[in-house]
Amino acid sequence: LSADGGIVLGATWEESADAVIWNALTGDEIDRANLGGPQRSYQTHGFMPDGRAILESEVGLELWDFVHGERLVVAPGAVMQPHIPPDGTRMLTSGPVALWDTGNAEELAAYAGFNLMGTPAFSHDSQFLAVAMWDDARENEAVVLLNTVDGDEQWRATDSQVSPYTVLLFSPDNEHLLKT
Repeated sequence: LSADGGIVLGATWEESADAVIWNALTGDEIDRANLGGPQRSYQTHGFMPDGRAILESEVGLELWDFVHGERLVVAPGAVMQPHIPPDGTRMLTSGPVALWDTGNAEELAAYAGFNLMGTPAFSHDSQFLAVAMWDDARENEAVVLLNTVDGDEQWRATDSQVSPYTVLLFSPDNEHLLKT
């Protein structure tokens, strides 16, 4: 569902794989874009803050601009679970874990050996990203704060137990981080 509640996004698996957008109030089809034929499967992940649709396929995460008919593959390869900050300029993917620029599909940072645990959080100003993860190299669990400009690590809390159910949240003023 789009941010304004007016558009619904879905993917079909018929004669061809299509991304379809519908008017949420009337149910009328607004547009349809062919996604590459019946040999490709897609999952929909919703909308970016700028209105582009997020779709996951075997080629990676794709951002579709239905207005201009443009497609941008942001994260090539097998990726899952895109996480987007409020301003939509970055995307965190898992499998492998990487931070991407959603404007030009540039990989800003790759985190080899990181395994995401639970739900990461972007700060409200989109400047920071907090992740709970297992670090293969250090053989420990940690909550890590990353700068979203270049993906550099800002701090790490290694005394924090994490699990697949860990949820991270920033306070409204971005001064505090809550871990559940």
